[in-house]
Amino acid sequence: MLLGDFMQSWLDGRAPEPMFVDTGLAGYAFTAPKSTLDAAGISVGALAPNGGEGGAGAPAVVPFEIASLALGGLAGLHRVGQLRWALGVWLAVAGLGVISTTLHFPYSAVRPKRLLATHAQRDGQAALLLMSLDVLPLLPHQAGIPEAQPVPASEDWPNALLPPGWLPPYSHKLPASPLDAAPPRLEVLSRSEDALTGTRTVTMRLLASGWMTSIDIPRESLAGWSLGEPLPQPGDGQPMISAVFYSPNPVGQEVTLRLRGTTPVTVTLRQNHAPAQTRELLELRRRLPDWTTINAAALQVVKTTL
Repeated sequence: MLLGDFMQSWLDGRAPEPMFVDTGLAGYAFTAPKSTLDAAGISVGALAPNGGEGGAGAPAVVPFEIASLALGGLAGLHRVGQLRWALGVWLAVAGLGVISTTLHFPYSAVRPKRLLATHAQRDGQAALLLMSLDVLPLLPHQAGIPEAQPVPASEDWPNALLPPGWLPPYSHKLPASPLDAAPPRLEVLSRSEDALTGTRTVTMRLLASGWMTSIDIPRESLAGWSLGEPLPQPGDGQPMISAVFYSPNPVGQEVTLRLRGTTPVTVTLRQNHAPAQTRELLELRRRLPDWTTINAAALQVVKTTL
């Protein structure tokens, strides 16, 4: 079975002809039967063939060089000197599309704007945090919440959905009262140091009441843990490795970390609550227009040092 497309193509200045474009020609850019090469005046020469395996036996593959190979309609327009004119037309059409989009409101109850709304608490502070979950930014006056204020860059609120570095920061916030549930905490059970490896081991008990609680540990400090090896590898721009506990044991969830060096390490606890029906979130749902939909969450954040 061949999976690909036929495209109008030009080989070494010859008349256009359809050629099959595929991604399975490992290690080579172009191949053709000898008749096509002869018609294009391309000499293969007497190079020794490279062996291979095919469905009908071992074929002979002989490398050769070509001067040019062009694919698609743009190449044809370029050859006849009409590429600049065609690009001008396409840019004009694209510009009209952008203008028409700005004149037409993009959201409706059927295709709503998606928002993330998090009733968050940390360091004795509470706020109702907001951010857009699509390309267009959140405009508070348009969404019926003109009193929403931008979140200062100095306020680094962890995201309720994903570990640090996965999503952009919250853009706006509204006042909120503290959450009723007890915040999560870590109770250290034992500590030990290994001078030979330059690591120390901390065994602790996680006490949490949320439906999901995460421990975010700086990636450069974590050498290992009791949750299985090897450690997960965060992507670029993700400074933390997270241990996630769904419905953690209410009497305590034991976990052991192996940390590098003796410098104290700050870890972050994120406790999510469901179904996030706090008074502030219910009021926000009532106020937002019907062309919005929200992913609501209640989050408690605690930082502790190990």
